[in-house]
Formats: sequence, C-alpha cells, structure tokens
Amino acid sequence: MHRNPMRRAARGRCPGGRAGPAGHAGLSDAEIDRRIDFLEQKLDDSRMHGQIWYWSWLAINGGSTVGN
Repeated sequence: MHRNPMRRAARGRCPGGRAGPAGHAGLSDAEIDRRIDFLEQKLDDSRMHGQIWYWSWLAINGGSTVGN
C-alpha cells in the first residue's frame, strides 16, 4: 500500500501544522485507509471514461476549427 499526502491530511497530520478535516476524530487509521482506497478506486474506474470524453471533444473542437 502506498502512502500519499491525502492520507496524512485525513489523519489530521497536515503539513504546516494545520488541523485536518473535522468529523474524523472517531475513525481509526484502518477505516480512513479503507475510505480513501474506495475513493481512489472509484476515480481510477472512471479514468477511461474521462479520457474518452476529453479526446472526443478535442477532436470535435479541432475538426470544427479546421472546418471553419
């Protein structure tokens, strides 16, 4: 499992001594990791859809520019 700044921030150990997000005080590190893993998985699952959307609109806009 990799560690990233989002995990550190979720535990309230933000860089610069700032407080972490409110409402997480009762969550264990394992629960925070599980929730972050869920969010990362959902974002990864929709990556291909986002890339198709991006490249499709890029082609449409490029074709429109050339056509004009």
